[in-house]
Amino acid sequence: MISIPEVLMIAALAVVLALWVETMRSQEQARALGLRACRDAGVQLLDDTVALTRVRLRRDARGRLAVYREYHFEFTTTGNSRHGGELALLGRQRAHLHLALPASTASGTILDASAPDTVRRGPDRLH
Repeated sequence: MISIPEVLMIAALAVVLALWVETMRSQEQARALGLRACRDAGVQLLDDTVALTRVRLRRDARGRLAVYREYHFEFTTTGNSRHGGELALLGRQRAHLHLALPASTASGTILDASAPDTVRRGPDRLH
């Protein structure tokens, strides 16, 4: 017969595994979004990766709590220089995307989740 501590240990391991799987899914989604944004901007995503920089809880548009994850990535316009990009996911939805394009091309490209097909130029950053 399985004791209560064993059941609790199995449940805790299941929760940790579920959180890890969700984190990996979000990371892959963020990488795909970063790659697509770089391709659309005519730049190259470096190292084919994004780095998780911050995790917190926020309310979505419906008022429900969701995990808000911020990622940083680097891209190049010429192959000789590195520039930063940021994106955020609220749950599984893109909340923010910013490419810090060099001054010779633009001051930055921001793709806003409230208008997913809109590109704005400007220096906005994640808050």
